[in-house]
Amino acid sequence: MTERGWEVRPLRAGDVEAVFALERRTEGAAHWNAEEYRRMVEPVAARGVKRIVSVAVGRGTIVGFAAGRILFHEAEIENVAVDAEFRRQGIAAALVASLLDTCRRRGVTLVRLEVRESNVAAQALYESAGFKVEAVRRAYYTQPDESALVLSRKP
Repeated sequence: MTERGWEVRPLRAGDVEAVFALERRTEGAAHWNAEEYRRMVEPVAARGVKRIVSVAVGRGTIVGFAAGRILFHEAEIENVAVDAEFRRQGIAAALVASLLDTCRRRGVTLVRLEVRESNVAAQALYESAGFKVEAVRRAYYTQPDESALVLSRKP
């Protein structure tokens, strides 16, 4: 454990249920099913896609996670969530940095993500990590309907 009270490490098989539970209680998360999270710890890449997931552990439990995928030389950050009690401590930034580091080590040349137009907190996080807006996808999200900003950067 670090002096911050939490640490970031790769996802382990035993983490899946805690990550799934955290995702369920986090507003704005992608809301995948438990089987999708279980597949993320499988060592074999499906159809060339390599999953990357980092978790933040504090007080003996998963307090945040970031998930993405690598396909050839590009990557996408798909989901970042931090437990409400642990927000504003730099956990999301550390999780994103962990994914970017993994991408660099694996030879990725470009990382992309989508973020809701209304999610200014996430936009600030990604901008502080060096992401820039490259496009807008109109009506990309549902419940509620909303456009997405497409952000990218080199790892």
